[in-house]
Amino acid sequence: MNKIRLSFFCLILLLIVHPFSAMAQDNAGLDRMIRQIESKFPSLEGYVVDVKGAQLILDLKLGQDLKPGDHLKIMRLGEAIIHPVTKKKLGQRETDLGRAEVVEVRKDYSIARMDNPGVPVKKGDAVRSFFRKISILVTPVRTPRGSKVDSAELGLEIESRLNAHPRFNVPTFDLRVWARERKVKFNQVPGPEHLLALQAEVDVDYLLLPGITGSGKKAVMDYRLVSAVDGEVVTQSRLMTNAPLRSAKTDSRKSRRSNRKKAPRSGGVQSDFDGEDGGPLEFITKQEFQFEVVDMDTGDVNGDGKTDYVFISPERVRFYKFNGQKFKQVSVFRAPERGSQFISVDVADINGNGRDEVFVTCNVGQRLQSFVLEMVKGKKRLTPIDEDLNLYFRVIKPAKSKPRLLVQKPGHDRPFRPAIYEYGWEGDEYEEIREIELPHIPGRPLITIYGLTLANITPTKTLETIFLDSNYHLRVYSAKGRLLVKSDEYYGHDPRVIDVALKEQIPGIHNSEGDVQAVPYRGRLSATQKGKKRYLLIPHNHRLGGQFVDKLTVVNNSSLVVLGIDREGVHKVFETRKQSGYLAAHGVAKSKDPAKKWVHTAHVSSLGDLGLGKKISTIFTYSW
Repeated sequence: MNKIRLSFFCLILLLIVHPFSAMAQDNAGLDRMIRQIESKFPSLEGYVVDVKGAQLILDLKLGQDLKPGDHLKIMRLGEAIIHPVTKKKLGQRETDLGRAEVVEVRKDYSIARMDNPGVPVKKGDAVRSFFRKISILVTPVRTPRGSKVDSAELGLEIESRLNAHPRFNVPTFDLRVWARERKVKFNQVPGPEHLLALQAEVDVDYLLLPGITGSGKKAVMDYRLVSAVDGEVVTQSRLMTNAPLRSAKTDSRKSRRSNRKKAPRSGGVQSDFDGEDGGPLEFITKQEFQFEVVDMDTGDVNGDGKTDYVFISPERVRFYKFNGQKFKQVSVFRAPERGSQFISVDVADINGNGRDEVFVTCNVGQRLQSFVLEMVKGKKRLTPIDEDLNLYFRVIKPAKSKPRLLVQKPGHDRPFRPAIYEYGWEGDEYEEIREIELPHIPGRPLITIYGLTLANITPTKTLETIFLDSNYHLRVYSAKGRLLVKSDEYYGHDPRVIDVALKEQIPGIHNSEGDVQAVPYRGRLSATQKGKKRYLLIPHNHRLGGQFVDKLTVVNNSSLVVLGIDREGVHKVFETRKQSGYLAAHGVAKSKDPAKKWVHTAHVSSLGDLGLGKKISTIFTYSW
């Protein structure tokens, strides 16, 4: 038993240590900056030196981070706490007595008043400031003309390090859009009128103004931390930093090809996606939502020729527009039945009336009750046009062809039946058109419509079958069932599961086959085309423990991978920066510039420990 416990402890230790092994080459310059900022906000600790009724005299004095109106915690210290093995003193037992408000701060002491005058405070009782998170907004990183430093990447790295610190918080607020609208430049501290306008829109204590004065990777960074109330400089410094550089495009097409394995055309199975460096996506903005994004898709819902966005949270369908680099809600459709849990959403015009339908896969209890919504003429909200469907939906959108509605049915004792069908609009209802021919794989692993798409990646005109297998490796099969691609790296690995239509246990009867397990939700694979080039977008959730525990689905952070597709096979073009939480959804949409597209990624994280707290979502927007 002791050996088992020791093995378990070693495993947990390995899981904890391994994900952070890549951090051995930390950016020492940024670490130093965070320490310098932290030193400006020390935790106040002192003692009560005299008591007169509810009035307390404290040994905190002028010059410390203290002002009238601040609240302090009053405690009585007890016996020492001694470590049983090392015999070191860990601290003292503390009994909370209440809190006191600072009335006056003098040269050598301060005066405070107890909120509850009846508390028997004595000389020698301890006093400590309450823990408070400090809100800091990071302004765009200033770089000299011609600098190779990736200012957007460096800005996100600074925000990430501040958010990771227990004392600091970076509000989700698009400072660049705000500054552009008011013509504010951050090469100097904003004026009082701009600070006042900023305070009216976001709760922030300080602004961090970073800038780069060098052009190489070992660049010199200067920063100023200023009050967001009056613009007073709290601290400033210059330090060396390992600045991220913009990825340079590879010199030639030939050099890109030399870095990857031979194409599927050669007859072998491609497994390595190494390819060209550099990426097509440029980070633009982010926006936080106080709900869990379950899935998203784009289309023309109201028939006005403009791109609409449909998000689903567990029990809501949310219709949005994206204007001025911000998502703005148009309407909300509530779940038709209590206890509904939405699984996926897809947007496409399948019935051919010029307005895209919204297909919502919905689970109620142990049964699917999916439904279809549409923006009916004369109404401003989405309206159900088909309901209570015992089906899973997924729309795929092959390049230069009409969207295709795929459907999979639940089994009696498992979430999915093996067959996948294409549905179309026949007369006045959705009907089965044909069964999708799936590739034959030894062992017959289950292929679901989640983590599946059909796209053309070979010189033939037929569509290949692309999906994430049960071990989260990307596979590509030809129309004739030949394996073309099987990735060495895992993708997807969404922590969510689908558990409808599970076999119920009958008391007193043993099921020899064991319990039917829920099927992992593998996310959306998006095949898209930009100009003459074809791409595959694929979610990449990074598990706690890396590759050591293959089935572990505790996700540390997530990113979106862009794979290029050509006659030579599949190659990695770009991967977005890792963000906290799992990647719940992503979408590609047209922009006003016909040469560009928007790419949105929705990352979900929890405010509580172990993923048990309230879930919030952050959508990152990139220009492509």
